Amino acid sequence: EKLGDRTALIAAVEELEGGESKYTPSSWTAFTATLTDLRVVAADTDASESEVARAMNLLETEKAKLVLRADISELTEKLGITLVQSHYTAASWLVYANARNNALEVISDANATQEQVDAALNALNSAIDGLGKPGDKTELNALIAEAKGKKQTDALKKAIADAEAISADTQASEQDVAAAVAALRSAMNDSGKKGGCGGNAYGASGLAVVLALAGFALIAMRRKRA
Repeated sequence: EKLGDRTALIAAVEELEGGESKYTPSSWTAFTATLTDLRVVAADTDASESEVARAMNLLETEKAKLVLRADISELTEKLGITLVQSHYTAASWLVYANARNNALEVISDANATQEQVDAALNALNSAIDGLGKPGDKTELNALIAEAKGKKQTDALKKAIADAEAISADTQASEQDVAAAVAALRSAMNDSGKKGGCGGNAYGASGLAVVLALAGFALIAMRRKRA
């Protein structure tokens, strides 16, 4: 049998040397036995065509099983951001803390795939974006005091109670406070409209009576003059 052309095999073996820094430890460990066999054939000047062909087929099959180490640079950079827990609501901080812990586990795993790293990064970014700051309640508290001075309808009473619950909640977010302000202001406006209808003169029938009395008084004055 003719001697095999080992050129491609030798080049492939040389390229794979030192691959432990490029591939995950688990996949590289499984590949080392194959690499040893490939080295033997690549160094054999008497290797036949069939031996070289079998070695090349083995190379293609086993190399496909190698897993590249994941790029963790972006995730590592994101984990380097310093955030202060007291600046955020407890609920949103818990989500962030869980995402951060998961990210730390992923980058500490040398066998983590790029998909796992990307998923951890996406979860961490989402948690950071979702961090909510406790809302400033100055406007809300002033509005509650103002609302208590108005005529109390059932709707306004409920809105005040809801607003007071948000005011007492030390973990209420900016969005929670803004929503409470909007709801209370709306209830106050509705209450004012209802109050205006009842307190502005007497309604349609009452106005008719007033006009009628005024007409009678005018007629009586004209009769006296006559």
